[in-house]
Amino acid sequence: MNNSYIRLLMLSILFFVIIIFNCVFNFFNSITFIIFLLSFAILSYYFVGFEKNKKRYQKDIIISIITFALIYYLITYILGIYVGFNRTGYIMQLVPIIKNILPVIIIIILGELIRYIFITKGSVYKSIIILTIINLILLDITLLIHSYSYGPFLFVFRIIVPSIGKNLFLTYATYKVGYNTTITYRILFELPHYLLPIFPTFGNYLDSLLEFLVPFLFIYIIYKKFDNISNKKVKVENKHKFIKIIIYTTSSVFLIIVIALTSGLFKYYVVTIGSNSMHPIIDVGDVVIVEKLNKEELNLLEVGDLLVFKHDNLVIIHRIVNILKVNEEKYYYTKGDNNKTQDGYPIKETDVIGRTIFKIKYIGYPTVEINKLIERKI
Repeated sequence: MNNSYIRLLMLSILFFVIIIFNCVFNFFNSITFIIFLLSFAILSYYFVGFEKNKKRYQKDIIISIITFALIYYLITYILGIYVGFNRTGYIMQLVPIIKNILPVIIIIILGELIRYIFITKGSVYKSIIILTIINLILLDITLLIHSYSYGPFLFVFRIIVPSIGKNLFLTYATYKVGYNTTITYRILFELPHYLLPIFPTFGNYLDSLLEFLVPFLFIYIIYKKFDNISNKKVKVENKHKFIKIIIYTTSSVFLIIVIALTSGLFKYYVVTIGSNSMHPIIDVGDVVIVEKLNKEELNLLEVGDLLVFKHDNLVIIHRIVNILKVNEEKYYYTKGDNNKTQDGYPIKETDVIGRTIFKIKYIGYPTVEINKLIERKI
């Protein structure tokens, strides 16, 4: 190991530890957070240096980003005419706007300069690249974790998943075209939240999907730009290095999420719907996120809640229509919204898995069709 790698690694670990502690204890406010980022940027500059930003094609990529951002906002706001709009939670007056956006701009600039230092100085070390991506995802989390009242699962999809897509793109863009491009991108896609009075109402799931996928379009744009000259300017192994890291990191993150949600070992997991007994609330092919309930949480269940339970080795989701208590044990009576009569059996507390908290339309259809094929063969 050379001194440069050791310094980068130690700085990365230091950043990681401080951000994790802030996620838990929330000891930074906006001012102290800016001071921390500024101090860390200076510390990084002192120990590992700073390369002058001489990346080629910055102007072309920045123009592409500005053009796409304008098209993106035009399309989404036209669609907003049909899906509706939500009002911003920020005060739309000059002084409050300046107070809101000034810390955000400073944090964006400092964050991208830190990214630039670590990526330019550590581009030959995969561990440094991955640590940098993780640290800057954690940076997004620590800035937002105490500002939203999302439940754990919704927080993952609404905050963490978009942050993964964003930081993969920003890291790739930093390597290829420097920090001017990444600062431009973040200002165009993050500041409007503080400047615009209304936003299209696509819902948490679609918003999360858009915020995750849009950065990958820019990865493709930059990749194609450099791919056109790669045979003359860049060795094949270097050309594909960052793409491979992005693919591996994305695949690993999604694999972990899928395993966690389908294993049934954690607080939340997924159930694919195979019948229309709860139509129109839940349909065949929907995927439902289930929250497991402990003894205390079971006592909070009420008539009208959607109950997830086991019966005859099947997982069923029906609505509670009655709760009966006999000898200190509760029995739940359920009915599918689309069924004419209630279920002909009571549900014991030991059979209850949990309750539904979120659904995703249609994505479970492949699983349903595969199960049908298997049943036909059997």
